[in-house]
Amino acid sequence: RGLWMLREDRLVPVTPLPVSGYSGVQAIAHDGDGVLWVSLNTPGIHRLANGRWQQLRGRKGLPPGSSPLVMLPTRDGAVWMGYARDQIAILRGDEIRALRSEDGLAVGNVTALVEGRDGVWIGGERGLARFTQGRVQSLHLPADSPFRGITGIIATRAGDLWLNGARGVL
Repeated sequence: RGLWMLREDRLVPVTPLPVSGYSGVQAIAHDGDGVLWVSLNTPGIHRLANGRWQQLRGRKGLPPGSSPLVMLPTRDGAVWMGYARDQIAILRGDEIRALRSEDGLAVGNVTALVEGRDGVWIGGERGLARFTQGRVQSLHLPADSPFRGITGIIATRAGDLWLNGARGVL
């Protein structure tokens, strides 16, 4: 139980999880300040900084009773958290910006996030979207589109995208 690290080809325990009993880890991310972010299915979002756990809870903009499926620290210091049912929370300092279907997000469960040259790409069960210049642009795709079921995104320096979807790598 807890978090482990691979160091010099050996698994080394780092710290126990900040909950009593078992809880699976849904997502994990490491930001530019050295903070480790962990999403647990208990539910909860926890951050490990300077050897101490802190739980984020009860904050306006975070979906209640839910944990992120994916997290992404971005170059500007924000932490993006993708949730089920077209929901994203962007944490910047103490401020949270929520993105939902009303904002144009139309990917279903958010399962992949990556920062590209000109914004953040968002993948999900129903397709692909991009957040750029303060707004969401979703691709509206037919049900048989190969862009369904996106669970992984790689953005190259040249701006190309590689996508892992339900039908394979695109």
